[in-house]
Amino acid sequence: MSKQSFEHLLEKYLAGECTPTEKRLVEQWYDLVGSEMQPPQNEADWKIIKAKMWLKVKKQTQITEPTIVPFYQKSVFRAVAAACVVVALGIAFWVYQPPSSHQVAQLVSKEYSDRIEWENQAQGAKTVLLSDGSKVQLQPKSRLISPKAFNGDVREIKLEGDAFFNIAHNPEKPFLVNVGNVVTKVLGTSFWIRGTQNKQIEVGVKTGKVAVFEKKMLDKQKDNGVVLTPNLKVTYFADEQHFVAGLVEKPEIIKAAEFNDYAFDFENTPLVKVVEVLEKAYGIELFFENELLKNCTLTGNLNGLEMYEKLEVICQSLGASYQVQGTRIVLNGKGCQ
Repeated sequence: MSKQSFEHLLEKYLAGECTPTEKRLVEQWYDLVGSEMQPPQNEADWKIIKAKMWLKVKKQTQITEPTIVPFYQKSVFRAVAAACVVVALGIAFWVYQPPSSHQVAQLVSKEYSDRIEWENQAQGAKTVLLSDGSKVQLQPKSRLISPKAFNGDVREIKLEGDAFFNIAHNPEKPFLVNVGNVVTKVLGTSFWIRGTQNKQIEVGVKTGKVAVFEKKMLDKQKDNGVVLTPNLKVTYFADEQHFVAGLVEKPEIIKAAEFNDYAFDFENTPLVKVVEVLEKAYGIELFFENELLKNCTLTGNLNGLEMYEKLEVICQSLGASYQVQGTRIVLNGKGCQ
């Protein structure tokens, strides 16, 4: 279903023009939002509710949209009061998919005089505990090679494939992960690495800070790579031998932000203040291409939504758009006087 069809069917429902089948479908949409949704008090509330409902419908129907997401403001529905009535309606609707079973629990380890090698032959991730207390979630068909003990000035391992790392903090011994021609250097943090598929290597940070550079620069004490902080990633293109920085697929609230449950509940809040909250929460820069957008205000509760979903709701309610450009997000639209 397209967004235009979604909007049209909601209008028919509020006008009492739906067929019985269409009526049941819309009531199922309301039920998807469930307790998250409160009866709208004004036009701004209704825009937020519509945007949240559309996000739920997209997920259930597996609708995909491009990263650059334009939104155009629709006309106000015939009666906001009618929306208050239909909020209470709903048919229990949930698609449950049982977890997969009979997974092969097989993490093969080989021990040599100076090292240990792990190979994950299971269908899911397996945890490897290193001698320094670091934990590695090794993905299927991936291989990890580590010394039995980290006796030198650095802790150095080798990865073939994909893994998520939670490195024990030790500023006296930096931790190095070698993947192909790329070295990731950390002191103590959590991050993921996706290996050498299509001659590309990706590194993304969840907590802390890492430096990613070409292996040939390790002995020269300099690098042509990048430093990553939470929610940032970098892709290394082996053929071109260069790095491209960007944002992770699903940015998470950084622990340092310590946001409570009401951090994203706004009432007539200037958009410039909303953006400041998002920047602090996710550690990502947001930029106004049109300064008039700063004059717009937002009313609505965005708690429980992922970062990009928050941006979709904001843009939809203000007739704006956003675009990911490298490690920052650019907001654009007509703005408000």
